[in-house]
Amino acid sequence: MLTHIKCFLLKKASYLAVTLHMILLHMLMCIRFKGYVPGVISSVIFVLPSIWFLFKAEKILHYSVGSILFACLIAVILTVIIITTLHNLMGYLSKLIYKYSEVKK
Repeated sequence: MLTHIKCFLLKKASYLAVTLHMILLHMLMCIRFKGYVPGVISSVIFVLPSIWFLFKAEKILHYSVGSILFACLIAVILTVIIITTLHNLMGYLSKLIYKYSEVKK
């Protein structure tokens, strides 16, 4: 049972990291660049339900502040690594998809 609770705390912290990513990167970049930024529409749609989910989970689970902050730190580090990796792979994957979509004669 304890392992399940720790796993859920890490999931909650990861969800918080993704929510912060939606707010801080996509929405603020959209305001800064005064134009469309990929991901801003899904960020706007999902940010309020994400905050509500985190609030409800906090009320149900009753974790200590130290546990939440530690889990959030780990989740933010993992999220930064994953998002950076995915952004670096976008060019390669785009070329791969374009190559696959070309009609062979």
